[in-house]
Amino acid sequence: MRVPSLKTRDLQKAARAEGVQLHILKASSEGEIDAAFTSLVQLHTDALLVGSDVFFVSRREQLVALAAQAAVPAAYEGRPFAAPVA
Repeated sequence: MRVPSLKTRDLQKAARAEGVQLHILKASSEGEIDAAFTSLVQLHTDALLVGSDVFFVSRREQLVALAAQAAVPAAYEGRPFAAPVA
């Protein structure tokens, strides 16, 4: 059994306190990112928060492009996402 990180638990607790529905979508491959964005659109998600995982940093161009295509406001942890995407 995988225990969620303290950060995830904190986000879930804060969402419940505010009456906000929090969907945690996980991805560990390019295809899973695409699938997560399909789910994100189907869920009519209002915003996206991307963690600072090394994999997500390596896929930042894909993440930024998909968020823009889905017109979903996104917040990214870490400076690498602030760098211009070629």
